[in-house]
Amino acid sequence: MFEHQPIRKAFFTPDGTFRDEIAKIISFPLETEWFSQLQIFTQNGYLRNISYFLEWLYTADLDSDSKYNILNLYQEYRVNFCGVKTGNTGVNVIKIMFKAFLDTKESIENAVRTVCNLIIQRHRPLPNHSSKQPNLVSWFIDIPWLKYEISNKELLQLGSPRILTESFIYTISTVLFELIE
Repeated sequence: MFEHQPIRKAFFTPDGTFRDEIAKIISFPLETEWFSQLQIFTQNGYLRNISYFLEWLYTADLDSDSKYNILNLYQEYRVNFCGVKTGNTGVNVIKIMFKAFLDTKESIENAVRTVCNLIIQRHRPLPNHSSKQPNLVSWFIDIPWLKYEISNKELLQLGSPRILTESFIYTISTVLFELIE
C-alpha cells in the first residue's frame, strides 16, 4: 500500500502535516505475517475500516492540536456524520493496527513509539446511547395523555403484539364495514 520508508523523527510538524506518517503506521502491518494469518473475512473488514479511516484522515480539517486525539475525532465523525452506532465506528481496528505496528516493527524511534502510545491511550470510547431499542410499550408510554386515561397494567398490555394485531383487525374490519354500507 505504502512504501516502507522510515518514519520521520519529527513525526508531527508544526503545520499539522502528520497524515502521511499516520497512513504509513496504519498500513505497515498489512504486509506482515500477522495480517496474512488472519481469515479473509477479517482481512476484508480491516481493509474496509482502514480505507474509511484514511479517507477521513486526508479530508478532515485537522490541526496540530488534534494529533493525539485523532481516534476520538474519527469516532465522533463516524457516529455524528456517518450515522453508525458507537460500536461500529471501526476505531478498534485502527487501534489494533497501531498496536500491531508497535509489535511488528523491529526498530521504532522512541518519539514515534511515544506518539503511537499516546494516540492509543487517549482514545475514549463514546457511550453507547443506542443500546435501548424502541418497542411498542415505550411508544405508548411516550403518549402523555394516555398515561392518565388508562392504568399502568393496561398501558403495558398495549405493547402486546397479539393485542395490537387484534386491534388492527378490528379497526380494518370496522372501516371496511362502514365503507360497504
